[in-house]
Amino acid sequence: PLPEPGFVLAVGTLEPRKNLQRLVAAYSRLDAATQARHPLVVVGALGWETGETLDAVRSLGERAILLGHVSDATLAELYRRCSVFCYPSLGEGFGLPVLEAMAAGAAVLTASNSSLPEVGGDAVEYADASDVGSIARGLQGLLDSRARRAELGVLARERAREFSWARFAERTLTVLERVASRS
Repeated sequence: PLPEPGFVLAVGTLEPRKNLQRLVAAYSRLDAATQARHPLVVVGALGWETGETLDAVRSLGERAILLGHVSDATLAELYRRCSVFCYPSLGEGFGLPVLEAMAAGAAVLTASNSSLPEVGGDAVEYADASDVGSIARGLQGLLDSRARRAELGVLARERAREFSWARFAERTLTVLERVASRS
């Protein structure tokens, strides 16, 4: 069975660059009542160097739910049910989970580095991925404000519509034609 709506969701292969140890440390700074209302749900297949990440998640006890790999349908439902999707990755080529969460209307807190601001634009909240306090403040702020989460959900859906495979193919073709015409 899926967790009841209202949780904090983290998605991604369990590996150091996904920064789950800092997310767990930030989540641990939330007050007990907030943690009780908003357990941390972690979704993702095991990657490399998972020991410390798994230890961190398990240190939360019943406040964390580790689901492992889930189907696309289950993941889509988790995005819809979460109060906040948190993705404090240390580095991404694109950040597809952020876009997936936005398309589902989730309020997103993500890192202010690499490609993530290009994906999130003004439709998400940002934190410094290397700063546990910054992640904790971002989480607390969103969990304390149902209105801000709702606002971000609307903005996120609008922003996600700007991304499509057809638009990507058009832009790629334009670049290739431009390069070919210079040859």
